[in-house]
Amino acid sequence: MDTMTMETLLLFSTLLLLPFNKHGGAKLAVHIRFCCLKPENAETTFKVDGRRFNMSTKTLKLYRDTTYRIGVTSSPPMEFEEAEINGENLISHLEPDGGIEADWSTAGFSKTKSRSRCNIRLMLRGVFGSVTQDLQCKFYDISDPHAQWGDKFRQMVLVCSTYDDCMINVVEVELK
Repeated sequence: MDTMTMETLLLFSTLLLLPFNKHGGAKLAVHIRFCCLKPENAETTFKVDGRRFNMSTKTLKLYRDTTYRIGVTSSPPMEFEEAEINGENLISHLEPDGGIEADWSTAGFSKTKSRSRCNIRLMLRGVFGSVTQDLQCKFYDISDPHAQWGDKFRQMVLVCSTYDDCMINVVEVELK
């Protein structure tokens, strides 16, 4: 059996294990966490912006010129292979549960001006295919206390559906 056939069979068998949603497609929940490595113990927060911006009603507040550890898991457990942000492939470490952990540097991001937001594109790949989600963010200097104002960010949950064409679509985004 050739490699392409094996990959197709593996993808199909993986999708058979997923629960089905009300539209007949398989359902997958992807859980994403951001942990700031410097300054230590700095909480990641988000704020509710309402409909002021096109991308989302919530903004993730991040420091610039620092490093975040990003953790990704899913329900049901799926094996992730790689992650990238804005086209930059992140060096990731596979976790025993199939999730991944990767460090991401925000070096080079400018401080976001007042009343504006920045969008970053997160892409995750695995045996199941790929999931892409744009995140609405605001970047702060490490010394700016405004980065800590808002709701504590524990995780982002992407509720996804797959259909016959093996496309994975994000149908709901929740910041907790």
